[in-house]
Amino acid sequence: MVCILISSLLLAVKDFEDKDSTSTRNRSIDIVQKIFTIIFALESILKMVVMGVVVHQHSYFRTVWNIIDFFVVFTGLMEFSSS
Repeated sequence: MVCILISSLLLAVKDFEDKDSTSTRNRSIDIVQKIFTIIFALESILKMVVMGVVVHQHSYFRTVWNIIDFFVVFTGLMEFSSS
């Protein structure tokens, strides 16, 4: 929860007018956001390993919140790979 809160706060203070991240603040925020994306991806992978992916009744993709979480993480990884 702390990581989500910090990540959300960083999005709130980012200057979206600076599209190329020329400011030091935006470059720093971009680096920290990439670190959080990796943390969130590792969390999803660990949950899949522990809970199972689909087969069991309580597996990862049988919970709507986990599906939403995966979609958000996957989107972040796609943005991460495009930069």
